[in-house]
This record gives sequence, C-alpha cells and structure tokens, in this order.
Amino acid sequence: MRGFTIIELVLAIVILAVGVLAATNLLPVTARSAQHDRMVTQAAGYAQQKVEELRSLDFYDSALSQGTHPASPESIDVFQREYQVTDNLPMTDMKQVVITVSWRTAFRASNVQLKTYIAGITK
Repeated sequence: MRGFTIIELVLAIVILAVGVLAATNLLPVTARSAQHDRMVTQAAGYAQQKVEELRSLDFYDSALSQGTHPASPESIDVFQREYQVTDNLPMTDMKQVVITVSWRTAFRASNVQLKTYIAGITK
C-alpha cells in the first residue's frame, strides 16, 4: 500500500492543531510578562532619579528628614514614588533612604524598592 490512510491524516491534523493551540495560548502570557518587565525597568529608573536628587542635597536638608515622604507630588504617569528616611542607620551620621515606586495594572499591583545610604560629613 502506498500513501496515508484517512485515519493517519486525521490524527496528524489533530496533533498539529493541539500544538498550534498550545503555542497561541502562550502569546498573552508572554505579552503580559514583557509589559511587566518594561514597567519594572521604568520604575527602577524613576527610583534612581530620586536617589540622585537626594544624594545631591545637603545632609541636613528637610527632604532628608527622618520619616516617610509621601507620594503625592512624586506621581509620574502610572507610578507613585515615595521614600522613607531613617537616621543613624546603619551607623551614626548616616541616613538610610528607601525609595519605593509602585504601580497597578489590570493584572496586579507591583513595586520596586531601591535602598541607599547617605553619610554626613563629620568635622
């Protein structure tokens, strides 16, 4: 006998269709993952901008006072940026600054945190 039987042909088409359907189901997951990765990259950039701004200030500037500095004036697009300053951590004459950039998409809420230390100049 030569060629394929109708059963072999139908079976091959079914196997091919299952493979194609599985591959197309991965596309939305891949797109969501790529969007999340872009958002993380942008958020990290916004956090780094704030680090550079705070590092350029005088050690005793009010923007570096201990406590949480709210996000209201720090909103950028879909991002909310706030930072928290803790005095004398990890040692005297140092400030720990934690910048948090958060955002919400249709799928989930996410955030990026960046931690830095700013030292006072002792005389």
